Amino acid sequence: MKSDKRSEAAAAIASKPEKYKVCDQCESIMTKSAAHCVICHSYRWREESAEVIRVAHLLGSRPPILAPVTPRI
Repeated sequence: MKSDKRSEAAAAIASKPEKYKVCDQCESIMTKSAAHCVICHSYRWREESAEVIRVAHLLGSRPPILAPVTPRI
């Protein structure tokens, strides 16, 4: 099932949160080497390990949805 892959990916991210960051606009998870979000092109991040783990578990526990991205002005 696809949800199993999502939960496996979430577990992998949560096990090494120091390698990831969360987009401040669309809450996508990217590696720390990303300069901007490939989903919404934002460049603002939340890098706290607890936040990466929280978002990873949230995204891993639900089916994929389109990110509610608000265009930047």
